[in-house]
Amino acid sequence: QPGIVPLEFTLLTILILFSVNVLFGYFIETHEKQKIIDIFGQYVPRAVVDKIAAQPEKLNLQGEARELSVMFCDIKDFSSMSEQLAPSELADLLNIYFTEMTDVLREHGATIDKYISDAVMAFWGAPIIRAEHAIDALNAGVAMINNLPTLRHISEQRGWPHLDIGIGINTGTVSVGNMGSRYRLAYTVIGDAVNLAARYEALTRLYGTQVIVGE
Repeated sequence: QPGIVPLEFTLLTILILFSVNVLFGYFIETHEKQKIIDIFGQYVPRAVVDKIAAQPEKLNLQGEARELSVMFCDIKDFSSMSEQLAPSELADLLNIYFTEMTDVLREHGATIDKYISDAVMAFWGAPIIRAEHAIDALNAGVAMINNLPTLRHISEQRGWPHLDIGIGINTGTVSVGNMGSRYRLAYTVIGDAVNLAARYEALTRLYGTQVIVGE
């Protein structure tokens, strides 16, 4: 009769709307997970990325104050070393050094912040909250020192200068989140505790040691 919608048509319409809603939700969820992978894939181990992607609602990219542990590590006497090596050799040395040290940091759950010339900056306790972040940082520092013989062996084989490193580690409240400009953002940390970690690393030369740790 006129004005009566067949039951089959109504059920089909409901099914189509339900399917569209499910697909829309799936694509939104997939997009959010891919966004997280794109942001953190370069910073943290894959297992950490997967954990973040599984609970994206717990992630805060806008910036927050949080207690973290921060590390700076660089090559001692790098300026004099760079004068002794050809540009291609210097690039090889840095690539090997950063790869070895980054592998160690990732094994200890670090978030790789950035590479600055011959230095690597990393932190623990974000984006995943972890109460033992200071212990993780210390264990990573010990492992990096223990990994030096491997790097020195490679350096000696290639006729490069003797390799040594300085490490500064500090724990404190910092600002962590996506920071930068509309052209480029980076998930990073800033604050006095970060600056102290960098100064501790620089002081390893003054005190003739490999690691200096804050209180």
